Amino acid sequence: MYVGLPPMEPSEPDTRQRMAVPRVLVLATRSDGVFLERFDAQGNEVGDTWHESIDDGKAQALAEYGENLGTWTDVPESESDPVVFALHLADAST
Repeated sequence: MYVGLPPMEPSEPDTRQRMAVPRVLVLATRSDGVFLERFDAQGNEVGDTWHESIDDGKAQALAEYGENLGTWTDVPESESDPVVFALHLADAST
């Protein structure tokens, strides 16, 4: 995945920058849809995509990350920050 738009003409330079590799993925349900959010090891967002459903978001994650995709875990309501929770789980599993 890249930040920025690809060149519009073959002669234009490609100035896009490659996004960091995500450490964790979070599926967030909002009033305007489901977002598959990607975060690096420091908790910085490194990309997101919009989906109509959780199943669509999971399918996108599977298409992008294949066998590198771990198990989906629900974030308990007692957790105030899903990214911190996900990073903690990821660190505990390595």
